[in-house]
Amino acid sequence: MINAISKVAWRIQKTGLGDTCRWLGSHISTWRREQVRGIDTRGKLHPDTRAVDQCNGYEPIMYECLDCIFDALEISGDDVLIDYGSGKGRVLIEASLRNFKRIEGVEYDLKLVEQSEANIRNFQPQLLDNQIFVHHCDARDYEIPMDATHIFLWNSFEGEVLDSVVSRIKAFVHIKKRPLKLVLALPSGETASLSAFAEFGEPTAIETRFWTGADLYLYQLVAK
Repeated sequence: MINAISKVAWRIQKTGLGDTCRWLGSHISTWRREQVRGIDTRGKLHPDTRAVDQCNGYEPIMYECLDCIFDALEISGDDVLIDYGSGKGRVLIEASLRNFKRIEGVEYDLKLVEQSEANIRNFQPQLLDNQIFVHHCDARDYEIPMDATHIFLWNSFEGEVLDSVVSRIKAFVHIKKRPLKLVLALPSGETASLSAFAEFGEPTAIETRFWTGADLYLYQLVAK
């Protein structure tokens, strides 16, 4: 309780009372949204020391960011979304409420895979292995399906792992010969990882509130 009060006090000092109230409101909204859906994707987890090097821990992106992302995309009933580092399934479940034909999650941590599958079953059990598929694998080994149209990345990994995934995406676009939309979400102010995507051209920024703690970028990838 003391830590929570200290955190609120720190935010008031840094961002002001108004934005701190909005930040608190977003957390209350998250709790309500997940209560209604019977899921729990909250919490933070540090990287497992046994896991792949250069993989970041688990911290779900805020729902307000997902609302901005999906509102910015033109989604048809033929679209397929790939979520790298799908964690407890927040993006997978949120995407199922849109018009995607199929959603695939890629997650290395088995415990997170099991938690995401439990969340999906609690929300709508018929979605699992029907509309939503969760792959327990190394992102570097995941084969992007040929009908993929959208890819989502939220600060899941860096370094060689990120470079390997970007190379796979580049090769996929070259083979597919069709446009692919890549949404990249990074912690606010974090720009180092952008260099890995430089060859994809200049992204479009997706507007979101600064207190959500994320910067959002949309890349339109086409074969060259």
